[in-house]
Amino acid sequence: MRYCQHIPAGPLSAFVDWFWLFEGLDLPHQRERVLPDGSMELVINLDESRRKLFDRDHPGRFQTFHRAWVSGARSDHVVIDVLPQSSMIGVHFKPGGL
Repeated sequence: MRYCQHIPAGPLSAFVDWFWLFEGLDLPHQRERVLPDGSMELVINLDESRRKLFDRDHPGRFQTFHRAWVSGARSDHVVIDVLPQSSMIGVHFKPGGL
């Protein structure tokens, strides 16, 4: 797996905490809980797979995302899928930065 992170200089650093990229993600689990932190994230899928956002109360229900999505300020965690050999790039915005 490859993970890279870039912290931008000003003036972009007033809005963006970091840019990130991972390629070849290979984890032993199939779902992951993402905790709220007050920030927003732009996520771009670099492969052809469709990604899932699961309903916390009904794990068999989910929404599907294909190319890109914005994930953001929430009051509770979300549950996402973890697919083998995934590749994504994204922008982690500061709270209020988007």
